[in-house]
Amino acid sequence: MELKEWVFNKPNKFLADEIRERYNISEIAANLLISRNLTEKSDIDSFLDDSPVVSDPFSFVGMEKLVKRLKTAIENFEKICIFGDYDSDGITSTAMFYKYLLSKGADVIYSLPSRYSGGYGLNADSVRKISSYGVKVILTVDNGISAKTEIEFANEIGMDVIVTDHHKPPKDLPDAVAIVNPHLNPGGFSDFAGVGVVFKIIEAMEQGKKNLSELIDEYGDFLAIGTIGDSVPLLGENRKLVKLGLKTIENTKKPGVKILAENCGFCGSLTSLDVTFGIVPKINACGRMGEPEAAVKLLLSKSSEEASELFSVLVNENDERKKVSNKIFGKAKVEISKTGAQFERIIFVWSEDWNHGIIGIVAANIMSKFGKPCVLFSIKDKEARASGRSIEGFDMHSAVSKCSSFLLRFGGHPMAVGLTLKSENLQKFKSEILDYVKDIEVPFPILKIEYLLEPSEISVKNLESIDVLKPFGSCNVEPVFGITEAKLIKIVSIGGGLHLKLTFLKDNKEFDAVLFGVSEIRFLHELGDTLDLAVRLRKNFYLGSVSVSIHILDLKFSDLDTSDAVRQKRDFEDFMSGNIKEDLSVLLPTRDEFIVVYNYVVRHSISYFRVDILSFRLKNYNIKLIKLYIILEVLNELGILKFSRTGDEYTIFGEKPKIKADLDKSRILENLKTCIQKA
Repeated sequence: MELKEWVFNKPNKFLADEIRERYNISEIAANLLISRNLTEKSDIDSFLDDSPVVSDPFSFVGMEKLVKRLKTAIENFEKICIFGDYDSDGITSTAMFYKYLLSKGADVIYSLPSRYSGGYGLNADSVRKISSYGVKVILTVDNGISAKTEIEFANEIGMDVIVTDHHKPPKDLPDAVAIVNPHLNPGGFSDFAGVGVVFKIIEAMEQGKKNLSELIDEYGDFLAIGTIGDSVPLLGENRKLVKLGLKTIENTKKPGVKILAENCGFCGSLTSLDVTFGIVPKINACGRMGEPEAAVKLLLSKSSEEASELFSVLVNENDERKKVSNKIFGKAKVEISKTGAQFERIIFVWSEDWNHGIIGIVAANIMSKFGKPCVLFSIKDKEARASGRSIEGFDMHSAVSKCSSFLLRFGGHPMAVGLTLKSENLQKFKSEILDYVKDIEVPFPILKIEYLLEPSEISVKNLESIDVLKPFGSCNVEPVFGITEAKLIKIVSIGGGLHLKLTFLKDNKEFDAVLFGVSEIRFLHELGDTLDLAVRLRKNFYLGSVSVSIHILDLKFSDLDTSDAVRQKRDFEDFMSGNIKEDLSVLLPTRDEFIVVYNYVVRHSISYFRVDILSFRLKNYNIKLIKLYIILEVLNELGILKFSRTGDEYTIFGEKPKIKADLDKSRILENLKTCIQKA
């Protein structure tokens, strides 16, 4: 776990009581609304509104033109080609539109791009290929808004193009017969996924024939999967539609969706989180590892036998994706350590051996593990293609756009970017963007605690009381609760030693919590430690009974000031990366402090540790965290202690020699002393 700044929401009892009474909800739910800045009556009314009322599809700019042209194509039996995308949004959009147009008797085919030949969106080759099938109308889904040149080419060779997209449009729009994009609607809801746009088009096509409930029954499952999979905000109309769509998945008669749902591990009612972690990765895997057609075929499958066969393909692709991801992640960690990239404000790492369909996942893992933005490059044929992932509070797209002089193309949003440049310009681009971020604040990861729980409040009733906030997802996240000053009294390995069940005592009440993915040997806290816990609450179903399971996201010493800790870590990293701070004297350790740290590690036979925890254990010696970082780097540099480092986690390897080393031979200390003298 990476060091984070814990931020506790400040309760407003008066306002919480007012909201609780007005809406007849629990105290916990009322506080969660406040923590999400939902305090005005109109905002809360809108958020909690479950009525099946949605926006008029004809309020979309271009909708009338689209409906007219599409109905003409259907009536005249003109061949239509749906051109989609290779992610879950593009795949569900394609499946939904194809299924709908077939039901209308249209002459329709679909085409999906490949990450590995042509890449995202329309290109000249794909337009030629589509034309060769006798297509008269290209219907883009989840793409097309930036394909001005390609659409001009399609027009020249006799095809009309209808663009349906949800990405932000450029100033110069393509010359399409019709464009439907929610960002073109002044004052309207603009956060639909591509599949949401397709659903609104079907609504418009069926206006006066089928109501919302009927359309949700037919297409709500595709709609929910694609919307959740694209991580668009689950607010406004998205929240309503996904809530309805989740029920459709549970009751679906589509063999492909049914087998996905049955194998996503849900108990009780299907949630957005079940879709996020159990369904979406399997759909995405085909597009990441090869060709996405298998996923579309699964969604459209007509028999359980066909669905089972195609589901196996997705599972195998996803398993292979996991193996490749883990392999790239391991190699990237080695490269980061070797180059010192972990000290930079943005981590850059690249290789010629990495599958560019996977690097986005790995970049997200590195971002999470190291607690800072990451850009991962895959190099092939003298071109470097990258995926970048950011942390909350740092607009990566803005940073890239301000440093784009070496880029061939780029796109994305504040939390994720994709970009391409010539490999010979990699170092120049890296230097340019690192120079840019020297003068701006790149925040550390924040762990927001929305509500402090007492052990007595942990109950099925209270957990169910927050269902009014569901479905959880982007911009409406599953809440994180805090339990403070709990004494650790028992540690038990579970799950074959892969996980831990921890027992705590607070206010004379014992409670258990589960820490997943941490073995006992990697657990660094001790019996008797007084800790703060960041947790999520989940229902546990066993032999017909329901209980609350407490899942630990992070834990820290109750006395640890995380704001001060992350500030000291940033100062240390700035020094190591050459971004010098004015007062460096606080970084310079004494020889006695080196001896204290070394002796503690040897005496306690420590082979794995986290810096903040080691610092707390050494608190009686008054060694600042920032000094401890320096001491550890110098001990490693001189071979006194050899370790590998991933973020704040250190693994010591090899024998621990006696501390008989000349500290004056340390280049780190020499550089530090020189900087102090200059200052």
